[in-house]
Amino acid sequence: MTKEPPARIGVDSSGGGGGRPLTTVRWTAPDGTVRTGETTVAPGTKAGDRTTAWLDRQGSVVRNPATPVDSFAESIAIGTVAASSTGLLFLGTERAGARLLNRRRYAQWEKEWAEMDSRGHHHQS
Repeated sequence: MTKEPPARIGVDSSGGGGGRPLTTVRWTAPDGTVRTGETTVAPGTKAGDRTTAWLDRQGSVVRNPATPVDSFAESIAIGTVAASSTGLLFLGTERAGARLLNRRRYAQWEKEWAEMDSRGHHHQS
């Protein structure tokens, strides 16, 4: 690590570091060049300490990979949202269908009552 991470300023809020401080790190690439970039580090890490930085195929710093627990929790959350959304969609469709069928049924009843009244079979008291 090349500099001290700030106490609270610059804390990664992207979800990848879980509130870990963001700071500049330096590493040597496989081709021997020295590179720097920003990444999250464990709280309490001081300048000069060694830390793990994740790199992509081009050698650029990337966000820490998700842990199995993080992946499982995310899967559960996405599944819950998807199932709830699907359930609400089906419920809305059922309600709309029932309303449409009721409107047709009421119209049919109204028509039948009008026919009964015109034939004199229905007497109101």
